[in-house]
Amino acid sequence: MNPLYKYLPLEYATCLVESGKVKLGTLIDYQNEDQYGKDIGDKDEGSLTEWSRISRKNLTQNDLNRIERQTIRIADGLKGVELNDCLAAVAQKTKDLYIYSTSRVFNVELMRRLSKEYEKKYNACVKINNPVSFLESISSVFKDKGKFEAHGLCCYMSRIKHHSKASPHPVFIKDPHYQYQEEDRAIWSPINSEKIHSEILEIPELKKYCELFFVDKDESTEDGIPSIKEKNFINDVVKIDSSSYLSCVFKETEIVFCAEGIISLDSCEFHNCIWTFNEAAKRTLDFMKAIHNGIAGDGKIIVENIFESIRKNA
Repeated sequence: MNPLYKYLPLEYATCLVESGKVKLGTLIDYQNEDQYGKDIGDKDEGSLTEWSRISRKNLTQNDLNRIERQTIRIADGLKGVELNDCLAAVAQKTKDLYIYSTSRVFNVELMRRLSKEYEKKYNACVKINNPVSFLESISSVFKDKGKFEAHGLCCYMSRIKHHSKASPHPVFIKDPHYQYQEEDRAIWSPINSEKIHSEILEIPELKKYCELFFVDKDESTEDGIPSIKEKNFINDVVKIDSSSYLSCVFKETEIVFCAEGIISLDSCEFHNCIWTFNEAAKRTLDFMKAIHNGIAGDGKIIVENIFESIRKNA
């Protein structure tokens, strides 16, 4: 599994890499937007609404799907029931869980954004080199209070969906507004307790699996974007949007570009890297592909002319 990245105030990042001190938050805690701001907090955490539209005749209770059965009751033996353009909706709210959040990507602009509305400054990034062992160590120590359930990337989608469409567990659903965070989330269900609170654990073994990866010194370009200088990235995932990289080396690293802001790559080296285009950048490539394949006779010429113009102006 690829490394994960944990953004923290420097004092907490130092505690993690030097003593293995880690904080598990809770789902309800992170619903508090007043405390954490709207980049960390999310009042709709753990919620999902499923709906179904009904236009059918001669219905019985057994004819209803799982969402309809929760909102409609047809008495036994009743015949000729007709429902015309009725909407059934069921809102779910996940029980409280312990949560540990990280990010799939290293991105300084993301780190600074987390500080925007929160009282503490996020100015350090811890790289978790072995996420599986890291989480196993936490689960082993925490086993009397919480049972490890799962971890994985959040899915950025609407929290309102048709009942027939597949979706992950509600705790892994985030509004598309948060997609820039590329969050990887681990969850534990509480044992013998319904009311829980955040827990701070000190697990020295965690030191083996993580390192202090970056400390933000507030260096920025004239355009105000974060500046990263003479940094080596090896087997990392780096989102390069809205950042300036000077004399950096990228080796066997996934470079993620989303076309979100100004980017500067000055005197950088790239060795065996993978380039990933997401969001607006992916939509641009998809549009060019559509032109190439969809305009009979001229599409290929149009795209080739675009690239020829790029080569001439390079």
